[in-house]
Amino acid sequence: MTIEDYSLHSYTYSVPEEQIAFYPSKERDSSRLLVLDRSSHSYTHSTFSDIFSFFPSPVLFVVNNSKVLPARFFATRATGAYIEVLLLSPLPLLTIESQGEYASCTAVVLLKGAKRCTLGEELTTHFGLRIMLQEKMDYGKYRVQLLWDKHISLEELCTRYGKMPLPPYIRREGEESDLERYQSIFADSKECGSVASPTASLHCSSTFIESLQQHGSTLAYVTLYVGYGTFSPIRTDDIREHEMHEEYISITEENARKIQEAKEQGIPIVAIGTTALRVLESIMERYGEILPCSMMTKLYITPGYKFRCVDSLITNFHLPESSLLVLVSAFASRKYILDAYAEAVHQGYRFFSYGDAMLIK
Repeated sequence: MTIEDYSLHSYTYSVPEEQIAFYPSKERDSSRLLVLDRSSHSYTHSTFSDIFSFFPSPVLFVVNNSKVLPARFFATRATGAYIEVLLLSPLPLLTIESQGEYASCTAVVLLKGAKRCTLGEELTTHFGLRIMLQEKMDYGKYRVQLLWDKHISLEELCTRYGKMPLPPYIRREGEESDLERYQSIFADSKECGSVASPTASLHCSSTFIESLQQHGSTLAYVTLYVGYGTFSPIRTDDIREHEMHEEYISITEENARKIQEAKEQGIPIVAIGTTALRVLESIMERYGEILPCSMMTKLYITPGYKFRCVDSLITNFHLPESSLLVLVSAFASRKYILDAYAEAVHQGYRFFSYGDAMLIK
């Protein structure tokens, strides 16, 4: 490793605004695919629908099955001022209690436009959700008490009245189509805990599942509740001093066994997305093998990290100076990744969550 590998300013690049994808491709698997071969440091231009042509048979693909909750909405102060609210706490991790005709829980939210708000203040919504501010946290976050009619679930309230929490760089309001398109086809309704989609999976359609079976490969599921910290920039000049956000991960006994057996049999393991990769590597860091578990992880992958489980990675193009760009640079190399990003810019690829895909093998 060199000093540049640990300097934040070494993880920057420029992309024209017209190549930032504000809308998804019309068809999920029609995205372009830039293939990086680490053994030869070469590039191949393809489409996501041809992804299986770059793998032997069989391969084990691992996906994150967390579901995004449309939990972005507006609340009102007693003054009449509007406050934008984003629920950050994963629903499956909330402890919900009954208070008379109300259900109640303590949660963490992100508030926009709340500079004049005071602790103890109550915000209200037109659909009956009440928000009591209890503690001010960093970067616009608050610990709050939520109250709502106990005859309806919090998930149903958000689904009915909330909007998808599109990433900040998508400078438009959420639309009806985002409720479907910003959700992975692998999303499990029992794992409704993410504030952002595991976007590499957005390229997968029912055609992907059919092609997977024809290829003779298999699929395994892990869970990581993507937190708002995934959008947080690195704020330290030395990337090693950055503190990673904490996220909940889990894996069932069936899926752990499937992945561990693939490792033992020498079957290549392909992570569809950086979140799936972080689950696998976090479990390997903790146990030295893939075991069923539920835990929190703050695994921060930087250049020099020794990958113990994942052989190939399918991912999107990430923001400059982000922990995700650092992660993919650790998986390949910083110079190789930034050269590939320059090639993608030159070839007109679409960037970020609704953009095109990259395969690193």
